[in-house]
Amino acid sequence: MLVYNAWSGFDPDAFGLVSGTVVGGGLILLLTPTLTEWSQYPDPAYLRMLMPPYTVADISGRYLDRLSRLILGDESVGLLTPGEFRPGKSEPVASSSPAYHDSLFRTREQQDVVMEILSILQSRQGHNLIITADRGRGKSAAIGLAIGQTMLESTIQISVTGPRFDAVKTVFRHAAGRIGQPFQSQRELVYNDAGMRFFPPDELLRQEVSNDVLVVDEAASLPLPILQGLVRKFPRIIFASTIQGYEGSGRGFAIRFDSILRHEGVTWKKLSMREPVRWSEGCPVERIIFRALMLDADLVEIEARDQFILSRCPTQELTRDELIKNEKQLRELFGLLVQAH
Repeated sequence: MLVYNAWSGFDPDAFGLVSGTVVGGGLILLLTPTLTEWSQYPDPAYLRMLMPPYTVADISGRYLDRLSRLILGDESVGLLTPGEFRPGKSEPVASSSPAYHDSLFRTREQQDVVMEILSILQSRQGHNLIITADRGRGKSAAIGLAIGQTMLESTIQISVTGPRFDAVKTVFRHAAGRIGQPFQSQRELVYNDAGMRFFPPDELLRQEVSNDVLVVDEAASLPLPILQGLVRKFPRIIFASTIQGYEGSGRGFAIRFDSILRHEGVTWKKLSMREPVRWSEGCPVERIIFRALMLDADLVEIEARDQFILSRCPTQELTRDELIKNEKQLRELFGLLVQAH
């Protein structure tokens, strides 16, 4: 169970992060002021936003007003107020993902991705693989399992990089487990003549590093010039990234990175992981977190885009009060911002 005390300040970023730690069947308990009055509450979290001469009273509370309306309108959320309890209507959902291979894989999709990664690791030709997923889909675990399996069977040397070591710990933990070694946050694993080692991305570009395969986890968090430098320097790379949520930088990464790969003339294969590992499909907690933080906001398809002439396009200025009351328009705008990020 996660208890989040919003009386001490509601930080949407922190809420999005810690909500991902709740396992399937768990409970999130959010303690708030009365929902209809929450937006007027002088939230202590506002203090980190303030710049002189503004005060807490100058902050509007629009986001808290929207969040309150989402909670009140979602029947899967239970509400406990003084003298009243409204139970959530959603029933617990049993996992739809039976174990495979003696519980080694959590989902069939994860098993398929591991097989694809193994084919890259065992190939002797230059080839790139791009894996994208929302959080909680078992992306980093799949990479670690594949690396560990390859270390058991060969003398492969693998370099792993990411925005920081903490971002790739899951890869190392699952690889260590596969080769039967305890994981204590070590940045290098060795099994017979095979090995994997973590390098900061700038070190990979500065130094001569010899490896068979480079793995880049949470690639969307790295600057594009660094990714381009890695593509030019290493012939076989596995890129993986969370494209939504707070580990990633939106789907704009995929668009711009595709352009880099085409410019460099390299071949690649794309995989996308959609089946949840951490929760069941349709988990009510994930659904409302995604709605509250707009983690699923996407670009709207536009018809006849070749007919647009900029000089003939009308412009309209929207006030924040108008936007916060129009969820459809707000999501469309946010989806555009995600793509541009």
